[in-house]
Amino acid sequence: MSAVGKKWALIANARDGGYPDGFTAIRLKDVIAVRRRAGFEDAFAKTRTDWPESPLHLDLDSTRGLLESAPTRGRLIAIERERKLEDAMWVGVPVLIDKRWTWMHEVDADAAWREEPLAYRTTSITRVTWGDSYLCALEAVLPARPDVGVVATKMLRD
Repeated sequence: MSAVGKKWALIANARDGGYPDGFTAIRLKDVIAVRRRAGFEDAFAKTRTDWPESPLHLDLDSTRGLLESAPTRGRLIAIERERKLEDAMWVGVPVLIDKRWTWMHEVDADAAWREEPLAYRTTSITRVTWGDSYLCALEAVLPARPDVGVVATKMLRD
């Protein structure tokens, strides 16, 4: 773990071979146990000059604080809501975050923007990922984000 707050823990991800692969924040109340991964990848990753340092001034004490302080302005993030649907993630750009709702302009698996942002209960978010190879590859082929605002509450997802 790279950093721990009152509500969230930050993990610097390493992909196969120990190469840096973005960050994932996980909700502390969902953590059952922590153990080091076997193998050489973690040791190798720490020898690299591009091994990521924890982002400065990251608020790990609340979900809203995490989403607002993560170094992702205008970049894709992935959120997971494991209590709603296990092994699923929603990818997009946060457009409005408050204590109750997080509005995201989403992208589908074919690298197309949805027409309108959708809202998720901020408290339902259990994991947040940014800067990994999947999200970076998706950003590389994604068309420019259309200018959309936050729209009617009919688009809420619980």
